[in-house]
Amino acid sequence: MDNSYLPSYALGKSIRVSWAAAKEHLPESYPLFLCAFRAGMRLGELLGLAWTDVDFAANRITVQRSHTHGRFSTPKSHKSRVVDLSDQLGATLLEHQEALRQRFGGSQPSFEVPGPRGNSRMVQFVFPSETGGPLCGDNFRRRCSTG
Repeated sequence: MDNSYLPSYALGKSIRVSWAAAKEHLPESYPLFLCAFRAGMRLGELLGLAWTDVDFAANRITVQRSHTHGRFSTPKSHKSRVVDLSDQLGATLLEHQEALRQRFGGSQPSFEVPGPRGNSRMVQFVFPSETGGPLCGDNFRRRCSTG
């Protein structure tokens, strides 16, 4: 949808309405929606985001991988970037992290992801599936469209 004709205050209101709707109807996905809006991250980047990419002390997120159609890759630009972590998003992600710890019985599962030059490493996803692995973007879209 092309929103170029809308004044900036209308876009802000539209986003706030979207946040409120996500919080009410899909509360478990609210942190993902907030991260998408606040950090300007694409869905694949959100699905590839690991806790080691979130620097709460420096208020920033390093976007360095994407997860799409079961595969990990670099972000669309083919290079990593750093985005700001707002106070609101930081607080929401800390609450989300604690909720994940509780959901997984105290320790979130780690998952192996490919790294540069063939090296792999274990990560804990910020927005994991029920088993702790990467969330499937298609399943997430379906869940959101059916509410």
